[in-house]
Amino acid sequence: MAKRKRRMSKEELEAPDQFEVALQKVWEGLVKYRKPIIGGIVALVVLGVVLWIVNATSKSSARTRSLALRDGAAALSAEVGPADSPEVQLPGPKPLRFEDESQRLAAVEKGLSGYVAEYGSDDSRELVDLTLADVKLAKGDAAGALADVEAWIGKHGDSAVMPVALELKARALSVTDKAKAVEAWNALAAASTGELKADALRQAGDLQNPVLVDGGDAAKAKAAYEAALAALGPAPEKVDPFGSTGIRGDIDNRLKLLPN
Repeated sequence: MAKRKRRMSKEELEAPDQFEVALQKVWEGLVKYRKPIIGGIVALVVLGVVLWIVNATSKSSARTRSLALRDGAAALSAEVGPADSPEVQLPGPKPLRFEDESQRLAAVEKGLSGYVAEYGSDDSRELVDLTLADVKLAKGDAAGALADVEAWIGKHGDSAVMPVALELKARALSVTDKAKAVEAWNALAAASTGELKADALRQAGDLQNPVLVDGGDAAKAKAAYEAALAALGPAPEKVDPFGSTGIRGDIDNRLKLLPN
């Protein structure tokens, strides 16, 4: 005799869609802790956090698409290169692995593009599309990535992850148009605070630093670096001589190396 399908309770029917709830929580955390996101495709592994949360919501009305998103983005957290020798491998399931970064990026692009084709109007598109633009840049298509991220910014002007998009735009412009890249890094700095602002100003300084680029302007680079230090606030009174100096020390070193 066939099993009767269990009817969902009133509470389950009225519960908010766990997929959107999970996304919202991660986006809020992304804004609060956005400092670590700067730096390319690895930065957007935050998508993996979304997948983990969504996968845990077994009663979600969005379980099918959350599993599809998990599978589509599996390569985001994959390892690259040869595996450790058998003597040092940990027990349990082995992580997804690719021979090189180009294979991993191709797998990410294929997986997420397949997800988009299946769930084109899904609310997760906001983050998925940004990830695909980042993959495009990582594969060397700066012009394509720039076009995609500018379209994304036009569509999601009030997004909580706008700093990620602005950073991606600035990185793409750093390849295609240095002058506009400086403007983009300054725009990110204007929309940011603390270390994120300091990092954006450091990037703007690097693009004008005559030590790093031909035809640079030492005065403009100096102004950017000094603004970056100001964004960090007062230096700590005590510094561990054996510890990392972090972004402050990095900017200080750039200032010292600038020609007079």
